[in-house]
Amino acid sequence: MNLNHLEGFVIGHSDPTNELYEEGCDLEELRALSKLRCLRIYRLERAVTRVSVFVDKILLKELTLYWISPEEDGDDEGDDGEGDGDGRNYDDDDEEGNEEDNGDEDEGHGVTWTEQQFQAVEKLCDELSPPSSQQDLTIRRFPGRQLPCWLMSTSLDKSFPNLAFLRFWYLKSCTELPPLGMLPLLKHRDITGGEAIKTIGPEFLGRKFPGASAFPKLEHLEFDEMPNWEEWSVCGMEEKGQGPHLKLFPNLKICKMIDCPKLRALPEGLSHATKLKELYLDSTQDLREITNLRLNYKLEVKDNTMLNRLSNLSMKYLKVEDCPNLEYVENLDRLQQLVLICPRQMKQLPQWLSTLIQQRQSIPSAQWSFRKLELQCNTVLLKSCLEGNENWHIIQQIPDVIIQTYSRKSYIRYSKHPRMYDAKV
Repeated sequence: MNLNHLEGFVIGHSDPTNELYEEGCDLEELRALSKLRCLRIYRLERAVTRVSVFVDKILLKELTLYWISPEEDGDDEGDDGEGDGDGRNYDDDDEEGNEEDNGDEDEGHGVTWTEQQFQAVEKLCDELSPPSSQQDLTIRRFPGRQLPCWLMSTSLDKSFPNLAFLRFWYLKSCTELPPLGMLPLLKHRDITGGEAIKTIGPEFLGRKFPGASAFPKLEHLEFDEMPNWEEWSVCGMEEKGQGPHLKLFPNLKICKMIDCPKLRALPEGLSHATKLKELYLDSTQDLREITNLRLNYKLEVKDNTMLNRLSNLSMKYLKVEDCPNLEYVENLDRLQQLVLICPRQMKQLPQWLSTLIQQRQSIPSAQWSFRKLELQCNTVLLKSCLEGNENWHIIQQIPDVIIQTYSRKSYIRYSKHPRMYDAKV
């Protein structure tokens, strides 16, 4: 057959007497589709046939493998609005792989897999082994404890020399990630929902040699919903003679860490990412400091309750939202724009803002890069910034200022050159 694009291949129940029986396909039926370029397989937990369905699919470039847990089988609510095995509404992600999860944050929670089911899933996945033509791979809700051997291989670079986009979504039981740093063309890598992962060690970089690069082409790196992740370390590479010579993230541009509440420190490798443009940290509550990063454009930190220090950073744009314990903000020599969203109970400007302004008083105004402040706060704090009030001496030193309440009904707008002042309270 000449079919080359198949986005709704749904595995059916093998047992027609099952009360949840639904018609569907069997993996065996894929063997005749040798021209496939894009394939999305759903309900893999139903598959029982052990066949090498990808053995002759040398044109296959995009593949999605999707499981649903036994307890959610037949439960409409458990399927997150994506249909119940009939192929409807499965494709809810866009071309970049971004997804409206609509409840996916609860995927897999409360699910119990038997030992027999674990073994069956892992064995089946081992035998699937996609072809080396893969460019885009998504593994979603894989219930096994160990990712398949074709992903954990020390020769991953030879198995998937063309892989550019890789997404792991909701791998509830996996404790270890593959050596993805070996992939020569990987550009976008997203891990969402790694509940069992506590540490990421040097094995993540893969088997490398002095002078080589780990993640040589990676541009977008994202971790999301990693509730037990505490540490990412490259320690141990020195003992292998790789540490000082191994180049980490030479092309990384965007890095996101969202809902990683136990992460204690940023990955060591980020300090080597000389092309890093944007860093987003949201709900990384145990992170204490962000220092010594070469950020070419933007840093956004949100809901980081323990964050205490930002220093020696080179970004131009800084956004701080709900970071009540932030005390030290220093050596941000290239900062041009600050967006500050204060905790709702905050009634005083943070001391670090005043210090940041004072540090620049000795610099000639022509060399002062900090040009704009956007502040959201409560009414009490806004009133303290009105002309003539206690914080006006800070506000008037900044060339452009917009201060508004959360509802945006009250505001202060100020420009230094030409002078403009407008307030509504």
